Amino acid sequence: MKRVLFDGVEAPILYLGPEQAVVAVPYTVAGKATVIVQAENGGVVSEGFPMAVAPAAPALFTLSSTGFGQIAMLNQSGDFNGVRAPAARGSIVTCFATGEGQTTPAGIDGKINSDMLPTPILPISVQVAGIDAEVLYAGAAPGVISGVMQLNFRVPGTVIPSNEILVVIRVGTFASSGRVTMAVKAE
Repeated sequence: MKRVLFDGVEAPILYLGPEQAVVAVPYTVAGKATVIVQAENGGVVSEGFPMAVAPAAPALFTLSSTGFGQIAMLNQSGDFNGVRAPAARGSIVTCFATGEGQTTPAGIDGKINSDMLPTPILPISVQVAGIDAEVLYAGAAPGVISGVMQLNFRVPGTVIPSNEILVVIRVGTFASSGRVTMAVKAE
């Protein structure tokens, strides 16, 4: 059995490959400055290494799965946002992020979100090309593992159309990478 532990607490595994494990950091790290991370394989537990913990560490999901470039985003029409289908100014778009920190009600490690959709405790904001966007929903994504946040926001009407407009989300004072983009069309 393969596991990843944060201060001895098993993390839900999202992907496990021969050289890589992608896990959801357990909510039990909330309030800690550091945790000890270990991997277990075949009953052998690795030596632990310290990892810093922050109240939030927002990151947007991108099409390349690198955290850079085009956001994995749906336009109001349901099309994937991009050069071939840019969003209209004033329209509502949906994207997904992680790193929202603790939620209310408290997040449950590994739970698939269904009827109760937790929302982040810290305030959420979105900037598109440096312009504040109206956030209509920021909370758990239905049907997805706890720790994935859905954001529905209105594209500011004053954004200058482009295929590479920077989008930044903030959870409290913690900001996502400034190298994530969306496409917005001229009317």
